Amino acid sequence: MAAEIPQPDPNQPRAEAAGRLVSELNYTQEQVGKVLGKKLSTVSEILSLNRLPAVIRDECRINPACPRRVLVEIARKKQERGMLTLYEKYKAKGLTSDEIREEAKKERQEKLPAEQVATLVAGADALRGRLAKLDWDTLSSEEQMAIQEAVMALSDAMNALNFK
Repeated sequence: MAAEIPQPDPNQPRAEAAGRLVSELNYTQEQVGKVLGKKLSTVSEILSLNRLPAVIRDECRINPACPRRVLVEIARKKQERGMLTLYEKYKAKGLTSDEIREEAKKERQEKLPAEQVATLVAGADALRGRLAKLDWDTLSSEEQMAIQEAVMALSDAMNALNFK
């Protein structure tokens, strides 16, 4: 006798119902697709909506005019703050999903230099810490020379940036 496939509660938003099938009943996305009659890619998009902050989900329950494609683009943001910012831009400007995607792309490009700086500073700090812990006397002369050359090459690279 085959197990009966539970049907989602029609009063519960589709994304939450699909999420419950996955989390509580250990359904795969393929199984959820069969229950909902949707393709795997659509199921993946629907499940991504569960990442949206509660504020956005609650607002969309009250006013379901926001297209799923727009919400999926917003849900692609990594952090809640970014999702909220993008959603506010959508509401203020009435952006389409393509415009939302462009807006997100623009934000990523604006953040890129700041992220690069943070990564470089963290790397420099880590290197300085590792050098401070190094027992120089236990290294062979070849190892000492290799480290000195690497640090000098880094210094040369910094000098080549023409700091003002």
